[in-house]
Amino acid sequence: MSDLDAVGEADGWRCWLCDAPVDPDASVNSDLGPSVDSFGVAKGKKGGASTERLAHRACNTMKGKIAPVVPWAEQLLVAEPAPIVETVERLTPLVRSRAKYRLSLDFLKRAGELRPDIMTKSGLMLGLGETEIELFQAMDDLRESGVKVLTLGQYLRPTPNHLPVLEYISPETFELYGTIARNKGFEFVASGPLVRSSYHAADFNPVQR
Repeated sequence: MSDLDAVGEADGWRCWLCDAPVDPDASVNSDLGPSVDSFGVAKGKKGGASTERLAHRACNTMKGKIAPVVPWAEQLLVAEPAPIVETVERLTPLVRSRAKYRLSLDFLKRAGELRPDIMTKSGLMLGLGETEIELFQAMDDLRESGVKVLTLGQYLRPTPNHLPVLEYISPETFELYGTIARNKGFEFVASGPLVRSSYHAADFNPVQR
């Protein structure tokens, strides 16, 4: 039997048929409640591979009468939230409550394996209370997952409701961290207080070697 929570988490609690949010706490008997849409195996055929997606109960019932918003491809990777690691493993549950550190790493590794012609990228926000040992371990984890592009930037508190800044990293330290990252094997590193994950993205045209 399918694990509804696991399927829901994988699809970011959005219906794959109508692309609207699905309330994980809604009754499974409600039209807008969560259900698992399983397909890809002919009826009566054993041992075949199947695909499981999250859908509203009503959308699942009406399947065939409505077309999926996003067609399902055999090698489509679904990630919600996006697999940018953003912080060290210890702080991930606090900073990215819906994300899982190791799952993000696995996704990045899988993406690189499926598309070896592209360069995978991730980013880390600093100043949330991470230690240098944790930061360097996160760099190692990203490299082991095949990530070749890394951004390092200062975390800035968007609103009083967000996590506080615990440390402001100096530009000199950012420069040092950038050098360390390059020495670890990252092919492109942007490291500075104002760097964000999309930093100078328009000027960056990576070529896989």
